[in-house]
Amino acid sequence: MQREKALQCAISAFVTPRSFCSLQLSPRPGSSKFIKQRRPQRAHRSILDSAALLNSFPDIFDELLQMFTVQEVAEYVRGTLGSMPSTVDIGQSMDVVKLQSIARTVESRLFFFPESRSILLPVVLHHIHLHLRQQRELLICSGILTSIFSIIKTSSMDSSVQEEVEMMVESLLDVLLQTLLSIMSKSHSVETSRGQRCPQCTAEITGEYVSCLLSLLRQMTELHFHHLLNNFHSKEELKEFLLKIFCVFRNLMKLTIFPRDWSVMRLLTSQIIVVTTQFLSPALHKNFSEADFDFKVWNSFFSLTVLYINQPSLQLEALGPAKRKKVLDKHGDMRVMMAYELFSMWQKLGDNKPHFIPGMMGPFLGVTLVPQTEVRNIMIPIFHDMMDWEQRKNGNFKQVEAELMDKLDSMVSDGKGDDNHRELFSLLTMLFGPYPSLLEKIEQETWRETGISFVTSVTRLVERLLDYRDCMKGDETENKKIGGSVNLMNFYKSEVNKEDMYIRYIHKLCDLHLQAEDFTEAAFTLLLYWELLQWEDRPLRDFLHYPCQSEWQRKENLSRKILHYFNKGKASGLFCSFTSLSCFYSLKPVLKADSV
Repeated sequence: MQREKALQCAISAFVTPRSFCSLQLSPRPGSSKFIKQRRPQRAHRSILDSAALLNSFPDIFDELLQMFTVQEVAEYVRGTLGSMPSTVDIGQSMDVVKLQSIARTVESRLFFFPESRSILLPVVLHHIHLHLRQQRELLICSGILTSIFSIIKTSSMDSSVQEEVEMMVESLLDVLLQTLLSIMSKSHSVETSRGQRCPQCTAEITGEYVSCLLSLLRQMTELHFHHLLNNFHSKEELKEFLLKIFCVFRNLMKLTIFPRDWSVMRLLTSQIIVVTTQFLSPALHKNFSEADFDFKVWNSFFSLTVLYINQPSLQLEALGPAKRKKVLDKHGDMRVMMAYELFSMWQKLGDNKPHFIPGMMGPFLGVTLVPQTEVRNIMIPIFHDMMDWEQRKNGNFKQVEAELMDKLDSMVSDGKGDDNHRELFSLLTMLFGPYPSLLEKIEQETWRETGISFVTSVTRLVERLLDYRDCMKGDETENKKIGGSVNLMNFYKSEVNKEDMYIRYIHKLCDLHLQAEDFTEAAFTLLLYWELLQWEDRPLRDFLHYPCQSEWQRKENLSRKILHYFNKGKASGLFCSFTSLSCFYSLKPVLKADSV
């Protein structure tokens, strides 16, 4: 008791001068003004005293430690911080004063002692949690957290650190994720609408909180993850947590969080993400499989793995031999690590695999095109699995085939001029081509014949896409470009019966003729689409540059365009013939109605 009084006296010596200053401003006792303002003045003085104490408190820690034990000083500091009001209506916000005092406390020698840190950390985390939950004073809070993580890293060999990390996980992990999602969302929306960032959404704040999250995850052990995942009160809470952290991870790979030349930081981030994912995936499987299957959280997981494997910073083939070896020696090929995680979770889906067929065909194909042999070999059984499930369900591979061909075609369209494209497609040819490949696995199946037909079609498409891409290079002749387009048109029409892709290449061929100012051939090309349409009221979806409209409206609009091209090409005979034909067919519905 005496030591506590002595401690209070020592501290009050630093507060009294400041309190005295505030008293000089009070009205004289006995005056009416004094009576009216007595209570507000007392409240005001109390606030000023509190602010004075908080501002000067960290200055005396070293002196107090000479007179009292570390635990005694820490206990008093904790009590003082916990007893202060959270907000104030006049003057400077007490929140800011308190946070500044907490920041100086964390940076003081007192906080470096494990025995005092265990006392102070809960109250510090409590205030940080409250501010992050309300999205207030983000920069000050991030500075405090950065100091804490720096101290914990320095003291990582101490046994007490594991308990402190546990405390931080319970108090901060979820609110850190929510803060990052909020900052990223605001940053994106403000940049989109105004072209500039708001003060609370700067790259500085984003970077600070990314660093805090990564520091916390890096400190977590298997035991920490075990406690975390078993402390959720319901599956819905766990689901929300998984969706948050998967979303943040995806954003870290999509957004420009780090400067372009921060390759070491990007690699460290990738390492933390893959390790964290390995700890989280068992909880996903345990809680959201079989009867409790949840498509949203599984889809979020698969989207993360695909994005992770494809991120540019992990494409080691782009590095020089020395740098590549250095990365492999330190981190290994993290694409392979995540690919194994993807494969493992796919296998655990069981009867729920059809939920991702054919939807994940395209994204998984993108993973297969990563120029890494082991990744490709990991993915082959998944493609086989997709085909097997669709064969069992529908008796064919039509959906898988359609999705795969759409993805391949879009890759060609998006990758024109990419020197690496042929290498990527050669990998795909290996996937569907000679042994060892998907074909080898298909040889063992009862659906061998249709499977081989599927692989053959895809292989032929790859060949034509490569030819088309080479033909479309600027130095090739117009005839070669037209020939490549015609080959793809015929393939989609005759070999795989994909009308949408056939129509798409009709228009690409038409554009080539227009570029060459061969308007007659452009008209003949569009006639191929015109012949597919009927003079019916059937509604058509928007497609290419066509809006949603009835089939006869699209055919009528197409007729005008064809007539325009025939006329412009000075093909007067063809112009007249087509005019008569189109007019006759356009009148048929009317004539038919009149005859009834």
